[in-house]
Parts: sequence; C-alpha cells; structure tokens
Amino acid sequence: MLGAQHDLRHMITFQRCEDLDPEGDHELLCFRGLGFEAQDALFHSIFSAGAEGECGGLMTQEERARWKELGQRGEYTVESCFGRKWHVEGEEVMPLADMGFHGRHHLALQDSEACKALVEAMRTAAPKCSATTPPEFQPEYVAVSYENLGGRMIKGTLCGTAYDDDRCSRRGEVGDGTPKAFLFLGRAAVTVGFKYDKSDRQWLKVRMAPGDCLLRFGSARAWCMGVLKIDGTAPEGRGDHNP
Repeated sequence: MLGAQHDLRHMITFQRCEDLDPEGDHELLCFRGLGFEAQDALFHSIFSAGAEGECGGLMTQEERARWKELGQRGEYTVESCFGRKWHVEGEEVMPLADMGFHGRHHLALQDSEACKALVEAMRTAAPKCSATTPPEFQPEYVAVSYENLGGRMIKGTLCGTAYDDDRCSRRGEVGDGTPKAFLFLGRAAVTVGFKYDKSDRQWLKVRMAPGDCLLRFGSARAWCMGVLKIDGTAPEGRGDHNP
C-alpha cells in the first residue's frame, strides 16, 4: 500500500503554476502539465466501481408536466445526446459518453489515494501559497461531474452563468473565501470565463487543457463562472486517447 501511494505521488505532479489574476489579489491560480498517466489514474479513482450518483438529459415539455404531477414517483424519458431519447429500465452497462448530457456524484477524499496525491502536487507546485496548505486548504470531499456536448452548440455559455453555491454567504458577497480546486479531465480543451457579476460584459477567459487544475480562493470564490467553449479537436486535448 505504501509503495502504491509513493508511485501515485511520483506520477501525479504539475509542471507549473500560473497566476491568472496578476493585477488583482492573486486569488485565481492554474496548475498545468499533469501527464496522461496521472489523468487516467485520477479518472479511474473518481469513477470507481460502486460510485452512486445521478445522470440524465433534458426533459421535454410533456415530461416536465408529468414531473410536476408525479415528482420522484414517476419514470421519465429525457432527450439525450444528438437528439436521442433516453430511458433506463432496471440495470444497463454503458460508456460515460452514452449516459446523458451530464451527471454527478460525490466521494470522500480519504477514499481516493489519487486525489490525496493531487492535493500534495498542488502544494509542491505552489509552496509559498498559503491557500494550498492547512489550515486554509483541508478538503474532505470530492464533487465529480461531467458534461457530454452531444451535438449541442454553445451560444454564449453552455448552461448559463453561475455563482458558486457551495459558499457560506450570499451570492456576490466575498464572505467565505475558502479555497476550492477544480480539476479538468476528459478529452476536450475547455474555455471557462469569470466575471465579478452576471451583469458585467467582459469575461476573464481561461483556456483549460485536460489535466489542468484551477484553485479559487478569497474574493475569487464570489465571482460567477461560465463554460464558453468545449473544443474536442484542440491540439492540447486528448482526442480519443482518454479512459
């Protein structure tokens, strides 16, 4: 077991850390250069056997009406990738790409040796940043989510602009600035944007390759965020070479 932990810490390393807010309060960092082998180890760790969560697509107007009537007691057919109708009965085995537009689940950090190694890699890449070390940064849980573009065209943002609802204060207020990390896996390059407020017209745009990790803390936790582009053919992406 100790040997496996040592191998993970040796494998899961970043090449550099970038300050994405150099003219502000330096509260948005990007860790880059995580190798494919490390990405695969993290992917298999967070999508391990026995993980339980939810996934699905978009409800039609008819299904929304049934939801209002039956709620969780009903069974529904949703519109999934490329216009397919999706309804699961009993148990089915399928690849992640066929499991609707999006899904999510959670796991305890202590149950993932790869995720614990990721936290150590962030501290090694930014040793002078207090936001990567205790007592400021002591993560306990990992929230896992995925998106399949599935024929959708991004017009402005993928699913709108959102504030971070994990924060312990009202939207738009600095309040809880506890550090929070966002690791991007998958095969596509993703451009995300940040704004102080939804009404702002200008974005701070950040291009993320698979394996890049954002760390938001302080006032940056109060910014709203949107996905502006998903590029599956980008040279920094993984193409078909993903788990």
